[in-house]
Amino acid sequence: MSHNYEKPFEKVSEKVSDAFKHLQAPLQELAALNIRTAQSYAYPQAADMSKLTKPEQFFEKQLDLVIANGHKTLDYFQQAFQIFEKAATAFSKQAKDLKEEVVSHKI
Repeated sequence: MSHNYEKPFEKVSEKVSDAFKHLQAPLQELAALNIRTAQSYAYPQAADMSKLTKPEQFFEKQLDLVIANGHKTLDYFQQAFQIFEKAATAFSKQAKDLKEEVVSHKI
């Protein structure tokens, strides 16, 4: 009587591989979010700085940039967390389903 013990492991390996492939999409979303966020940051412009006549105007301009960029950073972290949360939930569900299939010997 010959048993093919590799067959179940091939199916499990295939399912695990599929689960990790689903993690690629969130990584691409995070990379795109990183690029969008970095491009959206405001920097001091030489033309704006040359128009300043008082030192307090310089500090006011810098503070405005810090506040604007701070809000963009908070938005970034909120969006990044949503991407991570969605990916973790999906991956967790796939892992649970795979565990149940292995335990019930469906694979």
